[in-house]
Amino acid sequence: MEAILLAILALGSLWGKEIYVIGEEEHPWEEAGTLENLDVSTEPGWIRVVYLDSTENLVLWMDPKDIYGVRPIPNTQISDRDKVSMVDGDPTTAFVHRPEWDPYSKTWFTQALQFDLGRLLPVYRIRFSCREEFRNHLIRKYEVRVAEEFPGLGRWSYMADVEPIAKDMENIRTVVDITFPPRPVRFVGIRPLMPTEIWEVAEVEVYGKGYLPSKARFTSKVIHFDSPAAWGRIWWKGWREEGAKVEIQTRSGTDDTPDVYWRKTGVGDEQVWWSESGRPLTKEEYYAMKPDRRGRITHDFEHWSFWSAPYDFEEGLKGVPIVSPAPRPYFQVRVTITPTNYAGAGLDFIAFEFSTKVPAYEVLAEVDPCEVRPGEKVSFTYALRPRIKDGNTGFDHLKVRTPTRPDVKWVKIDGEEVAFEDDVYDDGFVVSFPKVDRDQSLLEVGFDCSVLGYTRFDGWVWDGSSEELPIFLQEGDALRRLPGNTLSVRISLKEPVLSVVDASRVVTPNGDDEEDTFRISYRLLKLTKKVPVTLKIYDISGRLLKEERRIEGPQGVFSRWWDGRDGEGNLVPPGVYIYRLSADTDEGVEERTGSFVMAY
Repeated sequence: MEAILLAILALGSLWGKEIYVIGEEEHPWEEAGTLENLDVSTEPGWIRVVYLDSTENLVLWMDPKDIYGVRPIPNTQISDRDKVSMVDGDPTTAFVHRPEWDPYSKTWFTQALQFDLGRLLPVYRIRFSCREEFRNHLIRKYEVRVAEEFPGLGRWSYMADVEPIAKDMENIRTVVDITFPPRPVRFVGIRPLMPTEIWEVAEVEVYGKGYLPSKARFTSKVIHFDSPAAWGRIWWKGWREEGAKVEIQTRSGTDDTPDVYWRKTGVGDEQVWWSESGRPLTKEEYYAMKPDRRGRITHDFEHWSFWSAPYDFEEGLKGVPIVSPAPRPYFQVRVTITPTNYAGAGLDFIAFEFSTKVPAYEVLAEVDPCEVRPGEKVSFTYALRPRIKDGNTGFDHLKVRTPTRPDVKWVKIDGEEVAFEDDVYDDGFVVSFPKVDRDQSLLEVGFDCSVLGYTRFDGWVWDGSSEELPIFLQEGDALRRLPGNTLSVRISLKEPVLSVVDASRVVTPNGDDEEDTFRISYRLLKLTKKVPVTLKIYDISGRLLKEERRIEGPQGVFSRWWDGRDGEGNLVPPGVYIYRLSADTDEGVEERTGSFVMAY
């Protein structure tokens, strides 16, 4: 991977592209951004989710204030010194509990111990002990409970509704050692059942193994380029075990902060985003204020894009196009890893291409029409209007992503048709044309295409003569006569999920290669996942002759066929036959039926 990275760097310098790498010597992870629940020491130079050492006592991570005594009289709690004595790793110190008398209920009582580990951890072992020389103070009767969430109604309530994981009414061991299959645990409760006896706890130990089941995150600092930059590909080196989720996202902006900071004026609930001097409130000014003066923090919708949808992790190992708006002078990367107890992930580096030599300052684009009937070929107009400033090169190439294979019909610049060349693919097209290098020029492209579901016609433009990076088109009002101002196309909601496109009416299995088999084509629309689709064929009496079930979708046109033979391989006699096609969707079963004739 390092050799590939060096090769890309070399090519980048030839083309005027540059590479920014997070996680290497120039921008190490610890200096490039903030890290949450990430391990940077196990694999030097890498970030990875935390894997728990099965021999490390997890209570040593605790703050002793997160130890609670659960007793009938809440104002008689364990002292800080006694709390520390149970979790200090020193077996010679101990918390000694003596029975206490409740004058109201006229009974002796003892208390339970509750430990808050602060977060969910994959716990598999719990130990507690008393000092050997004071073995007469061991806990002879006890129960141990664990919980994922805060138990009970208050800090001092015990886990009454949680089943014990261990219980012993005849313990003779100074060290109680309990093991169980790893499970997510935050709260550990030890409840002695000896209200009239003295007992002590010298040490409490909790052990875990597996990955820390907490969301881990790296958020880069805002990366500033000297001038608005275009983005190319983003890629990374890393590993991911099955079950773990890795989300790598980007966003871009036109100023140095993606957040808006607000201050409270003291007039009712009023909050404003400017300082006392009238300038926008900065992050430094916000945190310099007293806490009661700080207002909310919101996303800067005007100057920053939202985080992109997560890039595909496996595809990103080779490189995927960055979809955040460009050109812009500010950029940010975020990594979110969601592990399980048994599946983790890690990253060596993230790299991305950028270039401050751009074809245009901004290009607005829209597509028309915005709503179509599914599966039908539609004539679309794709309109672009650039903002071109001094130093911008202009562009002569456009790439558009489409849901099905398109057919490019014409290209216009400022209303005049121009010569063009096109390369058409199953999922889009690239068209070249005379260079557009004048500010606010209008480029229009006409093409035919069918749509099967909600679709975004994303696009990029670039200057083919300079080998510069493409810039991603921003949806907006490129042409006033087009009403949508969007690059999204939706389908009519009246269309069914399952529809028959074509089916044989007459089948003549005589071996002449014409209508020898029954064939049916059908369309699936508006599904979010693949579903079971079943084809059944019956004779006129209702006898089932064929049944075939497949998992298909979530959208597209599919085909089946039947050779006219029954389950024993014999051709069925001439006559009328019935087909029934059904799709088992989340909304229920959609079904279509029809008939055809077998003729000899």
